Amino acid sequence: MQEKYDKFDDYRTPLGECRELIVNSTDEELDEIILRVAGTTDRYNIAFAERQRRQYEKLKKPHWTVTPTFWVAVISALAAIVAAYFAWLPKK
Repeated sequence: MQEKYDKFDDYRTPLGECRELIVNSTDEELDEIILRVAGTTDRYNIAFAERQRRQYEKLKKPHWTVTPTFWVAVISALAAIVAAYFAWLPKK
């Protein structure tokens, strides 16, 4: 892993190679890279953009509880409507 960082920290390394290193790194390695090059360098911007892209990909898929919770809410609303109807129904 240290070899990757040494290559990444060498500013003579082309940005294309740095981009390849960033894309092929794990999330933990990417966090370490972001901490090492914190600032406004091109390498930081590439690493940060990749981290945001990965987080966005994870957020696009809804959590498994979203669909069941929706249906519970719909059933509860229908039950409330039926209960309100019978509560307001004139008694004979």
